[in-house]
Amino acid sequence: GEKMLPALEKQLASKDEDRSLMAMRALGKISDTLHKNVENRELAKRIAEIVKPHYRSPNQNMRVTLLLAHPVTPDTEADQFELLFDADWVVRSTTNTRFQEFGIDPIPRLDKRWKAAKGDERLRCALALFHVNGNGDAEQLLWSNIDHKDASVRLQIACELIIPRFAQGKISGKNPKKVLPVLRDALKSNNVEHRLRAAQALHQSPWEDTAVSAALLDRLDDPSPMVRLNLLLPIQVHARPEPAKVIPKMTPLLDDRDPMVRSVQSRPALLSPVRDRRDPY
Repeated sequence: GEKMLPALEKQLASKDEDRSLMAMRALGKISDTLHKNVENRELAKRIAEIVKPHYRSPNQNMRVTLLLAHPVTPDTEADQFELLFDADWVVRSTTNTRFQEFGIDPIPRLDKRWKAAKGDERLRCALALFHVNGNGDAEQLLWSNIDHKDASVRLQIACELIIPRFAQGKISGKNPKKVLPVLRDALKSNNVEHRLRAAQALHQSPWEDTAVSAALLDRLDDPSPMVRLNLLLPIQVHARPEPAKVIPKMTPLLDDRDPMVRSVQSRPALLSPVRDRRDPY
């Protein structure tokens, strides 16, 4: 592991996303082996320091890959805990799952921060707390801010509220009316991460809305392959657009330059949602 570290650290900094993600997985494999075997604590600490800046990566793929590849240890737990407050619900979900896998309960710390927080920080805490345990007070705060002046905050709230909770079974009648317009607007955003979050959220819950269906179809020529890939899923599962409108939009994807887009186009509903187009299963 120590001999491989310099090359992997260099590869992690590559501008080529494929190379940097492979390096992140390799570093995670080393870290996981050290953790399971309880050995070479110094090397584990060095790896934790190398990957630390990537917890704040603007790339959802990198943050999710980091979480899935690296164990929750005393060296990583504090940084991973902060991702429960991430703006992206997929990242929050992955973080919560990893804490469960390692038998760590984040709720006491979440409760403490929630009680002390104010303003938009309280909203971030509400997103985390509602995601982890469906806290009713947190849910009420989110609904009262669904019309927040900041489009990014509205999107974060909408993505969280549209996802079915186990207690509900499905979203309530008021959810589509208030939440779907926020997600529809996000599909038109100039921010690629916003479009990706909206597409992934729309795949997670049943809905019917012709305007949203039209917005999904209109974005199928999105410049981001990850967005194109995730747009296909809600179209195939939830949207019910007219065939005459669908065929001209989807046919070009059979020749898409991205192989995963071509694959999902020809084999519906394989992925839920697509977090990493290179390792989807």
